[in-house]
Amino acid sequence: MLETVGAAGAAVGLSGVAGCLGGAVGGSETITVDYHPYYSEAFSALVIRHGELWEKHLPDGYDVEWHAVLQGAPTVNRLISGQTDLGYMGDNPAIIAAANDDTPIRIVGLSGYSMGQQGNLCVVHEDADLESAADLDGREVNVTQGTLSHRFLLTVLEQEDIDVTIRDQDINTIVTNLREGSIDVAFGWEPSMARVVDQASSGRYLFTGADYDEPDLGALVMPDSLIEDRPEVAKGWLKAELEAKHLLATEPDRALDLGMEESELSRDLERETVRTTLYENLEVNPEVDRQRFYTDFSAVGPARDLLTDTGPEFLLEEAEVIDRTPPSDRYDTDLLSEAADDLESEVDWNPRRAGDRS
Repeated sequence: MLETVGAAGAAVGLSGVAGCLGGAVGGSETITVDYHPYYSEAFSALVIRHGELWEKHLPDGYDVEWHAVLQGAPTVNRLISGQTDLGYMGDNPAIIAAANDDTPIRIVGLSGYSMGQQGNLCVVHEDADLESAADLDGREVNVTQGTLSHRFLLTVLEQEDIDVTIRDQDINTIVTNLREGSIDVAFGWEPSMARVVDQASSGRYLFTGADYDEPDLGALVMPDSLIEDRPEVAKGWLKAELEAKHLLATEPDRALDLGMEESELSRDLERETVRTTLYENLEVNPEVDRQRFYTDFSAVGPARDLLTDTGPEFLLEEAEVIDRTPPSDRYDTDLLSEAADDLESEVDWNPRRAGDRS
């Protein structure tokens, strides 16, 4: 049985704008992109933005309005209401978006993937008397509800058969409280957790999703309206995504330099802290890759299963936050395949292996 106390409001959207706002201006058209400045499994969006990769791959005459968010739930609402054209988010909100029956929305690719090393993280204050998941029994645990980290927490409680009091806090509050020692334990995602552990030396990783065979991922989500009405725009964005993955995998210094141009990120995090979240394995799981820069979820078994099977089943039957599992047509990698086909004649690297490290 779970007891929930407190309630953090919906994450506040931070607006970051490039190009023209509000649609057609001077003959140009604008697409709106919701992205995560503080999510290592969506770092590709920062590479696309600051490397201006979208300019290479979108049709002529398009500009981009960038809308920053702190978690995926606001983007789900904005997609359903038609306020944004595509979004980057964790696995939990992506499944919720695909399951909604108001606005048809598809998961079209991955922005990042790991075996529980990015969003399935339990971090404790450095002085907390906690050494294992069993020690959480009876304690207060902090998490941002509705996120992939929240789903992981519920999974741990079920598998360990323990009870906790869940306190809902936004990720910035969690970071502050962990650093100050006003809370002992939290579930969260990178790079915010590394900000506590590596940058402030105020916490330690207790366990991760790898200990429970629980992967995590970032997803790229688009409404049918974009895919069907402006397919060249949707495909162009996926080409930019593939190029960003290639840079992350083969030119990490350049990719980091581009990502750190994001003022919201560089204001709070040091370059080395961000680097560790992308490329350095955790001591608690030294044999597990910190992140794989995959895009095609249909080719990655654990990612595919999380999005289409175990994730929806958990959200429907255990968490009871969706009314149905997403229909099969809500998972669509056809456009990604077309984007890879187009890129093959344009680049000197293999787009279908864009995320392979050199």
